[in-house]
Amino acid sequence: MERENTICGNCGKAINQETSWQVKRFCCDKCRLMYWANHKEGLNKKAYYDYICHECGESFQAYGNDHRKYCSRACYGRAKTGSKVQIPVPKEEIVENKRSASTTAKRPIVAKQKPLLPEYDPTVFPQEEAIRLHKSGIGYKKIGKVLGVSRNTVSSWIRRYGDGTARYIWRSGLSTQNCRIRTMDDWLTILSLAAENFQCVDSETATRGLPAIIVCGAVAVNKGADILSTIIKYQLQMDPFSGEIYVFCGKSRDRVCFICWDGSGFQVVKRRKEHGTYFWPPQRLGATITVSAREFEYILRGCERR
Repeated sequence: MERENTICGNCGKAINQETSWQVKRFCCDKCRLMYWANHKEGLNKKAYYDYICHECGESFQAYGNDHRKYCSRACYGRAKTGSKVQIPVPKEEIVENKRSASTTAKRPIVAKQKPLLPEYDPTVFPQEEAIRLHKSGIGYKKIGKVLGVSRNTVSSWIRRYGDGTARYIWRSGLSTQNCRIRTMDDWLTILSLAAENFQCVDSETATRGLPAIIVCGAVAVNKGADILSTIIKYQLQMDPFSGEIYVFCGKSRDRVCFICWDGSGFQVVKRRKEHGTYFWPPQRLGATITVSAREFEYILRGCERR
């Protein structure tokens, strides 16, 4: 028997009943939901069930679920973890407990005072301050709180500069605020102070006793003599054939390259540091900085671990 076409109860469109095995009242789910949202009084909600929570013991009501055990997610979590619910105590019992407690003498509770941390002097280098605080018996974690750095950073400072031989040479990865290097004079002062106590084996091994011109910033050291000489001539506005020694450093600051003209050709020497990084000036200090042979020897070998 063919079914007659009916009209949607929400939008009034014709519904083809032949495509379904049961009689349709709406043309789509959107019309069905919209109709029942506007006619809530026609819903037959009888599936309400009363329960008692297995965890807290309170009664609650649920709709459409005839096998619930707990009134809320919190009670379900406490039941699974095994934690007990604190049953509220009546006010009358609380007042009686307070009266009985006031009659018995109790030991006064003294709050523990946290140890005061020493103040940090911003005019002192953080590495030197870390060494001083460590010698006074303060732990790495408290030193880090005072200086505003992590515990691992303090540990590396103590391990690297604790002997005092290279306490003026800081790691290149530190920020400008921690390094206190703001001008070219600051960088030269730190370098000269560090090179004073440096026992140089032979200052003429790297530059043959000549001063070296440090190129500030980072330059790719894998370049050849042609590109390096072009950088010296056009970017630095200097003469690459003057016989002076120009030193470049890579971005990771663990590789340096120095080039010089020996009269018949360019001599290029490359050096890689096995541990740590080189103490190199940043680009903001200027284009070049001239250092002595002893200071350059300290840059190459002064920060090596002993």
